[in-house]
Amino acid sequence: MTMIMFDTMIYDKILEHSLREKLMQLKMKGIEYLITNVQVDEICTIEDVKKEKRCKLFLLIVSLQPRKIKTKGFLLGVSRLGHAQFYKDKISIRGEIRKGDQRLNPSRDALIGFTALKSADIYVTDDKKKEKK
Repeated sequence: MTMIMFDTMIYDKILEHSLREKLMQLKMKGIEYLITNVQVDEICTIEDVKKEKRCKLFLLIVSLQPRKIKTKGFLLGVSRLGHAQFYKDKISIRGEIRKGDQRLNPSRDALIGFTALKSADIYVTDDKKKEKK
């Protein structure tokens, strides 16, 4: 079974380009989607003035029925106990935890990316910095 993990911002693209049905077809062919609590937390931070967008994103995620996995690593102030796995290897996920807009947090992005690296067969992102690494 092929496991795919989307960067949180990709869910916006899926909605914009009406790709839900195509992803559902792939799921029927054995694709499994993965998600972490960090991604759910990022969607929860969408402001109330964009409540409709937030609702559409959650409905999309529910319809895809992703398997919630623990993040591979723990970052104080980002990770949730019970939803993160302390990683045994010595690794460094750099980036300061920003106050305020948590959706732009490079530590969160690094945690999602590292989790995808260790858990998914395919990681879909539109972050140009991640493509170069």
